[in-house]
Amino acid sequence: MTLSIIEKLPPIEEIERELTRTRREASFLKSLCTLLKNRASLEEVNARIAEHRREEAATCT
Repeated sequence: MTLSIIEKLPPIEEIERELTRTRREASFLKSLCTLLKNRASLEEVNARIAEHRREEAATCT
């Protein structure tokens, strides 16, 4: 039974990529929460979002 579950798992490389992506997303959300708690301006929040998009685009290439 356990072996059949393990056999259905995706390759370790795929799991590692997904884990890395999830960590980046968590870090981004944490930084947004910090900005909002510190009552950051809309410009600061938009700048952080733009930075995150640039980082994501750089990792996709």
